[in-house]
Amino acid sequence: MKRPVSVYIPAYNVEKYLATCIEYIQKQTYPVSEILVIDDGSTDTTADIAKQYPVKLIQHQQNQGLAAVRNTGVKNAKYDYVASLDADCIPEPDWLERLMVYFDQEQVAGVSGKLIEKHQTDIPDRWRAIHMKQYWEGEEVITNPMHLFGNNTVFYRPALAEVGFYKDTPEYRTNNEDYYISRKLLEAGYTIIYDPKSVVYHLRHDNYTSLFRTYWRWFFLHRPRPDSIRGFLHKGITNLVYFRNFLREDLDAGRFNLIIADCLFLWYQTVYDIKFAITRK
Repeated sequence: MKRPVSVYIPAYNVEKYLATCIEYIQKQTYPVSEILVIDDGSTDTTADIAKQYPVKLIQHQQNQGLAAVRNTGVKNAKYDYVASLDADCIPEPDWLERLMVYFDQEQVAGVSGKLIEKHQTDIPDRWRAIHMKQYWEGEEVITNPMHLFGNNTVFYRPALAEVGFYKDTPEYRTNNEDYYISRKLLEAGYTIIYDPKSVVYHLRHDNYTSLFRTYWRWFFLHRPRPDSIRGFLHKGITNLVYFRNFLREDLDAGRFNLIIADCLFLWYQTVYDIKFAITRK
């Protein structure tokens, strides 16, 4: 007998993607017992689109951020196996089927698959696909990776409850909530698994501003914070190191069209560091 699964979609101003995401979830080879859309205070037609489908719509009156959305999704799901798929992602038909088999193993609390960038023609999208991969290298299953990528996951809810669910604080409003919950599960003795053969495709398009703003937010918790003179200088040195690495990789690989993006990376990271330092001051 297959385990019943709830799937929730974090949704904030995703009118461009939501219908397609829901329809691809409905096409899964593994039976999906319910679909929830967690509308995090959208100001577009996200909620109206959700109402056109047989889903459970839960609305936050104000935007609360990603960690809060995930807690709402997990806690309101009817079943203990709770999958999540970002609204701008579409899964292969066997995405969920491949992930659910791992729960036959003891102590498995979470699993995720591989995200592939669907659009790689424009330079910002190509740069994201090369330098902001949302998967682990290689084609082998990895047991207990550093973390699972939050864009597509399945978790066992009692394990999430044991570690206190997601941490709903400002630093987890837009990202890093996946790193946090993965580390908490590992520290509690649970197993997490990454399977690159369980595939979803990312439909996002970026311009340079959205691309490098996202990059800055991704690594905010894991690199020096520019909230002091010393921190600002340390962060600047870190930016230079990564710029050099990106530039060298692209030159060696003959990706000459990405060099302008490498240079803009350094500019944008510095601008965001300055803005952060000013607001902190």
